[in-house]
Amino acid sequence: MKRNSIIRQAFVAMLALVVSVVSVSRAAAMPENVDAKILKHFAKTFATAENVTWKHTRDYSKASFTRNNQRMEVFYDAKDQLICTSTYITLNDMPCNALSTIQNKYDDYRCTTAIKCVGADGTIRYYTELENDNKKIILQSDADGYTEVFKTTKK
Repeated sequence: MKRNSIIRQAFVAMLALVVSVVSVSRAAAMPENVDAKILKHFAKTFATAENVTWKHTRDYSKASFTRNNQRMEVFYDAKDQLICTSTYITLNDMPCNALSTIQNKYDDYRCTTAIKCVGADGTIRYYTELENDNKKIILQSDADGYTEVFKTTKK
């Protein structure tokens, strides 16, 4: 009898531990202050997303994640509407005209980041962060390759 009682107590303790771990895991996985509508849209649209982290501000909510071994981010505005979906790419994935402009005009810079951003309306923009010893430049390119300076900062 005592053996069964000890086994039962151990089982109950183990079950309580599992329930508490699952509750803590779920609580940790739930992003704070992100609207349920956004979470539902994200779960439906990016069902295979892994390593999801959320950032929420007054103006937007951003999910950073990987999908099919690609780093991605999705942005929603304060009204729970999709702003854009960004995918990290290589410089060689840029439109040919944009790549040619970058290589010819900014040959003394190194590329630190390249992103393909698809807006909610389907508009595609590319953002390329370049830097040298003195400056950091972010270029914006369209799908046709037209490229312009989006932002410049000194280092």
